[in-house]
Amino acid sequence: YDTSVKVPFIISYPPMIREKSRTDVPVSAYDFFPTILDMLGFDFKVTERLPGKSFVPALKGEHSFAGHVVVFDEYGPVRMIRSKKYKYVARYPYGENELYDLQNDPEENVNLIDDERYADIVIDMRCKLEKWFNDYVNPDIDGAKEGVTGLGQLCSAGIYAEKALKYAQTD
Repeated sequence: YDTSVKVPFIISYPPMIREKSRTDVPVSAYDFFPTILDMLGFDFKVTERLPGKSFVPALKGEHSFAGHVVVFDEYGPVRMIRSKKYKYVARYPYGENELYDLQNDPEENVNLIDDERYADIVIDMRCKLEKWFNDYVNPDIDGAKEGVTGLGQLCSAGIYAEKALKYAQTD
């Protein structure tokens, strides 16, 4: 899934970033607001209850990635948490969940979710993912509770229209 969630980002801000540099610190869209505030010297109190963190230290080359990044698709019940070494994908409410060792399997070919040797990692990552969503998601509009199949998008694209129509008639 990295090929669909990794997006290059280029920034130029000479008052703060003086040299050409590159970092592999992963960030998320929720990190941009606190980063812009940090770059402009504003107070962080407004962002204390928000999930994002400033990535200014990474832009200055002073910081490496040690935490995790949460990715979610509010169109449907799929969520992901990624650390430097592992990626855990949760599909609510029933699975097929996934765990990948990104250092040894960067192409994400071997799903380790059922491998007992990784049980503690699965539990840890799922707990962090659940905590993140418990802390930051409005339960009234939580996409994980929606029974989304994706057929609506496929039908709009002219794909699987017959299957989507049949599915809709059985509801």
